[in-house]
Amino acid sequence: MLEPVFVKGDVEFELPQHPDILSFQRKNISLFGVTSLDWGDLDPQTFFGLDCVARVKTVSPTSIQFETRARIIREFAIGSAQMGLRFILGAENREALSHQIRVHGFHPTDHVRKYPRIPSMSSIRTFPLRALVRLDEKISDGSEMIFEVGNLSPNGMLLSSENSLSLALEPGSRIHIQLEPRGPFPAQILVHGLVCRITDSIVPDTGNMIRYFGIKFTKVDDLNRAAFLDLLKDILERLRS
Repeated sequence: MLEPVFVKGDVEFELPQHPDILSFQRKNISLFGVTSLDWGDLDPQTFFGLDCVARVKTVSPTSIQFETRARIIREFAIGSAQMGLRFILGAENREALSHQIRVHGFHPTDHVRKYPRIPSMSSIRTFPLRALVRLDEKISDGSEMIFEVGNLSPNGMLLSSENSLSLALEPGSRIHIQLEPRGPFPAQILVHGLVCRITDSIVPDTGNMIRYFGIKFTKVDDLNRAAFLDLLKDILERLRS
């Protein structure tokens, strides 16, 4: 059974240079924050990355209320753009919200993945931590970038980058991915992918923008698919042990 990751809750916050309190009801609240919020009359370029104080009230049977620092993030999917809040939780609020999710939470059912994704772990000797990404020639001159690998599944992966060249990518972009081998798994794995979702956030220590890319595999030849499935099997066996 999948672990719960959300609890329903109401969120409100205020932003500088905006006169109104922004309020959203019965949203999916996680330890990360809250996503899929309507920008309304806000300009994403102006308000992206700003800090605020969010007031959260869960609507579970034993409701809790708390305030937390938060940062405005932005999300893009094919044909849509939305806002989100990334919570900067203190230890007490993190524990209280974590308890609410464990006891009253749920796993999303509107976009259930066929296969769960395995989060990146440097302690797994064969888990590829980086990928070389080449943009489709239709959107660039064939530039290559190094991306961090956030998770893996048989059908896709999560990548991230602080490289400003990644701004050339948008939902619907097609890319070529080469996973960097690690440890006793020396095979290079090449796949083609489609950018389905992008989330922009800010790295607190540097102020750099970091982009997260949800990738769906679109084309993998038989040789690379066999190697990739062998890699996932190896990673899962190491996790179990």
